[in-house]
Amino acid sequence: MYSSIDQLREMEEDQLITRTVIPGTQSKVVYSITDLGRSLMPILNQMYQWGEERISTLQVDPQFSINDQVTRDSGK
Repeated sequence: MYSSIDQLREMEEDQLITRTVIPGTQSKVVYSITDLGRSLMPILNQMYQWGEERISTLQVDPQFSINDQVTRDSGK
């Protein structure tokens, strides 16, 4: 199974994000988008717009939102 941590590591390796560890009694990790990652935003926005238009064309009501938590059935 491909975890969120794996995805973050891959995006860091691809230089789309940076990872900063803030030391303390409870270390904190902060991820930031890089200029290279930011350069993908026009493409992502176009994909989002395409999806919105497609949903409208199909006249369907999506059963999820971009803000919803995604859960996966471990049996699949």
